[in-house]
Amino acid sequence: MIWSRNLSCALCALLFLQTCNDRGVDPQPPKDMRKLTWRVDTLYTAGAQTILTDVWGSSSANVIALGWMSGRHIVYRYNSTTWTQEPIPPPPAPEDRQTVSPNAILGFSPNDIWIVGIVGGWSGDTATNGTYLARYNGSQWQRWPSPPGMIKWPPGFGFQSIGGTSGSDIWAAGMNIVAHWNGIEWREVQVPLYPEGMQFLSIAALASNNVYMTGFRNDVTQPHDTTAYFLYHYNGVSWTVEDSVILTVFSSTQSFGSQLKGIGTSLFSANNGLWRKAGNSWVKLRDREVFRVAGTSEENILSIDSGGKVYHYNGIDWYQLRQFENPDSELRGIWTDGNEVFIVGFIQGGLKGIVWHGK
Repeated sequence: MIWSRNLSCALCALLFLQTCNDRGVDPQPPKDMRKLTWRVDTLYTAGAQTILTDVWGSSSANVIALGWMSGRHIVYRYNSTTWTQEPIPPPPAPEDRQTVSPNAILGFSPNDIWIVGIVGGWSGDTATNGTYLARYNGSQWQRWPSPPGMIKWPPGFGFQSIGGTSGSDIWAAGMNIVAHWNGIEWREVQVPLYPEGMQFLSIAALASNNVYMTGFRNDVTQPHDTTAYFLYHYNGVSWTVEDSVILTVFSSTQSFGSQLKGIGTSLFSANNGLWRKAGNSWVKLRDREVFRVAGTSEENILSIDSGGKVYHYNGIDWYQLRQFENPDSELRGIWTDGNEVFIVGFIQGGLKGIVWHGK
């Protein structure tokens, strides 16, 4: 019958329309980092020196920058409009006896953010340094107790680096100190050390059983001083030394850098160059001083170089973003979600904190 055929056609058309509607909105590709619009904010208090060293965000509307202000710790939060100072818990002793140096920040959500650093001061006439841990729970910062034995002098100098895969799998490290957070408590972890001691500079966690950490050792042994970098690896069971570089006045060739960053599925390292780990070896990508790298994939990387220079890699070539080049500025930290970028540092002359924001 004719009406039956027409009804059948109408039902097919409706089904086709519903199927198209269920497809949703196609995801937008990442922005071209070379075409962002940039602005710079200056953060400081009159009469005080401000140095910003690290930055992290859960989104472009919730970004945290940290550093020092005239020798005291400083934390700023950006809410998509303005930067405001945010208090973090003080050391356990009066401010004239103890100060905090926040060194690194890491978060996993707006309600789970960690800051690690050093508590320095005096106990009587004895200089003391220890670890500092602070956690943001979504409403306030709380000082977290350090693992037993973590406040010691010598050789403890507090935490300098942090890395992890989730809110229940975090590593923090410093001078002869490595600790792990399992979601409930921090525990000190034993790693191979040398008699001269080891300063752990950077951590990159690619997976819970694939974590890398760099250590620095200055032997100061006559007749020739040596500087050594060690690459540590955690396989889910224990830490081992996987690679090393020994630098002397006779040998200055470096095969990997002291600063680590996991981007995509790859491990990168930087300082006197930029390298990417390829199996058991390193491939050198750039031959200049690189402070930090960040990115969303191996084909979308931003690097902070000396002299206030910033470069972008698109999988084909490195391109300098010229607006950053300033011999009077030092850029030290970078964070990106692929659409917006925040770069923090300071202006050397007046020591004012600066934040470059690209979107």
